[in-house]
Amino acid sequence: MKTITLTLIIISSFCCFSCGNPKQSSGIYPTAPQGTTEPAGIDFSTNSTRSADLIDFDVNGVRLADSESEVLLKFGRPSKRYIRKIDYCGEGEILFLEYRGVEFKLVADEKGKLGVLEILVSAPYIKLSPPIQVDDSNEIVRDKLGQPAAEFEEEGFHHFGYYTKDNDNADLAFKGNKLLRVRLWINPC
Repeated sequence: MKTITLTLIIISSFCCFSCGNPKQSSGIYPTAPQGTTEPAGIDFSTNSTRSADLIDFDVNGVRLADSESEVLLKFGRPSKRYIRKIDYCGEGEILFLEYRGVEFKLVADEKGKLGVLEILVSAPYIKLSPPIQVDDSNEIVRDKLGQPAAEFEEEGFHHFGYYTKDNDNADLAFKGNKLLRVRLWINPC
């Protein structure tokens, strides 16, 4: 019973922070306060300083909103490719492309064209631009990217939140002083 309950909580938290619904959010990624123009996905109440520059992130040349063919061109055939139905601001299907050290989630637009909705990098050999990598210290990341728009602690992880060039979201999660994963995502809501 505990496993089932935990699984439901994780799915519920995933759906709610992605949709930016503060009433159901896990509290990790609530929406910005009403009346602000900040995009949903990063809690700005923890740090009032916005990073001076929007970050132009890419992962081996792949950016958020790129097509499936662009991902395949840069990364080749994935080790896993599967589709899951999930409530991501309305029920829909998400295509998962998994590679060693990086995962892409793609969703179809209103015309049916698949685009990258989320990228999760978890290995130091995955090429990121700007040139940061998993295993960098938070000092190195701060030196390269500047002051994060948000900084907070959650469940033993220290997070830096940044905006991407297209005003999407980036979450860099540290354990101790070591970058463990980089998550880039578009808030589809």
